[in-house]
Amino acid sequence: MKLKRILAIALTAMMLITAFPVTIIAQAAGTVADSVGATPAATTVKLSTPSVTLKPNLVDGGLTFIINDPNTAGVASYTLQLYTAGGSLVKTYDNLLTTEGTFELGSTISIGTLYIARVKAKAKSSAVGGKTYIDSEYSAYSAEAVATGVATSLLIYSQPTKLAYVIGSELDLSGLKVKLYYEDETGKDYNSVIPLSLFDTYGITTSPAHGTKITSSLIGTKITVYAGNVSAQTNAITLANTSLETPSITLATNTTSGGLSYTITDKNSPSAVSKYVIYIYSTSNTQSPVYTYETKSKTGVINTSAEIVGGQSYVARVKAVASAANEADSELSALSNSAVAASSIKSISIAETFDTDYSVGSRLNLYDLCVIVTYLDNTAVKVRYEGFYKYGITVSLENGIILTSDYNRRDVIISCGSITTSFKLYVSKNGTAGLNVNDITVKNKPDTTVYEVGDYIDYTGLVVELSFDEGINKKYPPITVAYPDFDKYGITLPTSTKLTAENKSVKVGCTDATWATTKFDIKVVKSEDVITKIEIADLPKKLYYDIG
Repeated sequence: MKLKRILAIALTAMMLITAFPVTIIAQAAGTVADSVGATPAATTVKLSTPSVTLKPNLVDGGLTFIINDPNTAGVASYTLQLYTAGGSLVKTYDNLLTTEGTFELGSTISIGTLYIARVKAKAKSSAVGGKTYIDSEYSAYSAEAVATGVATSLLIYSQPTKLAYVIGSELDLSGLKVKLYYEDETGKDYNSVIPLSLFDTYGITTSPAHGTKITSSLIGTKITVYAGNVSAQTNAITLANTSLETPSITLATNTTSGGLSYTITDKNSPSAVSKYVIYIYSTSNTQSPVYTYETKSKTGVINTSAEIVGGQSYVARVKAVASAANEADSELSALSNSAVAASSIKSISIAETFDTDYSVGSRLNLYDLCVIVTYLDNTAVKVRYEGFYKYGITVSLENGIILTSDYNRRDVIISCGSITTSFKLYVSKNGTAGLNVNDITVKNKPDTTVYEVGDYIDYTGLVVELSFDEGINKKYPPITVAYPDFDKYGITLPTSTKLTAENKSVKVGCTDATWATTKFDIKVVKSEDVITKIEIADLPKKLYYDIG
């Protein structure tokens, strides 16, 4: 039976809370101490940030949301914001009283559209267990999920490339595609051909899963593909008659066109090999590949990309894929030598105009910066500021710093290897650009929070996080600032004076948003209260005991 529409979730959840007091909302309702007698003055606690997962709902249609909340008390409800994958806000759902529900298809949720979401916990208005809670921060954005209709049928569109294996090898479902038939809320039929790479996005699963170790019990087993309440099966897994020999691979820096050059050494007959699969790893993590490259050639070039960054060092493994259906692929080779990828970028340019006219004291906003990276083969990719690190792109100024008149007409350099571009800053009295702070929080307290009277505060180890107002259809992630950079980011602290016993906390603020403040607690003790030595005055009368 279909779930109620999202507007009815709150009523349903309230009934569930009454019937099942172990739910998180019931846990947040208070304790015996709240309802009996007077309680001490409440302390203020910020709720921990929950997270949210979106999944296609192939049973009822639409999208299922699942909120994972670490809080055990103080939560009154949740606010969930739903966006398209492109970052446009679709709708804000306030006062959700359940951690799981479904957004059904309709005017808000469109079939075939990718969505992301974020969530925050809303605090109860009254104290709970002697504590007053305040709302959490918004969570990070969820992974993308597609809104689907109700799955009505599933067919195997193309079989996995390999179904013959030797015992101990890994199941490789590459090449597997399914055709999914589904209908929307009006009964209109749709169908999509979905490759293995999009199974997660569409909520499709397999048993056994991709990467499963092949055992004797799996020989003769068909792979079952599930989509909601429908399923389909591939041909059976078979035992390979033979397997290919394992090739080897070497890497080198490709100084001609950039990237990495590779050379594969293989004793197998060329006709026995359909292709080679090369797995590229960073030298710091040789367990999880950063890039997978398929080729039929024993020599070639792997260009730089979001995963292969110029100037960084990499190693590789390779396997040979068998041409014959009854022959197994080779084992994965040993690691190659390491080699540094050369930059293969031809040019970098600013893709979109953005406001560079700031007023004195405003904050530099690089989030609106977007560049086009063009490679030597004339392929191009658009990269927004948040993705610069993936491409090894750097900027000569830090995002979020306070701008003074010294920055007026300053050239800001954007670099990728030896390739650069720039834009000019204008800092005057009337500029309108800049990030607007809406909150500041302490992420890490200083290493020292206990002092003697007369000491000065040591702020070493203090880290804060600045949150910002978001623009229309724009998301500005928070910026973390460590104490050595406080001046640069306009973070303010009390004037350095000797501590007294009355000092209980330290206020932290920022120059451009005086209303946004936070604090951390300290303890100041008198010198005579500090333990400097401990001695044993008297030993216990009994020191020796029988076992048990």
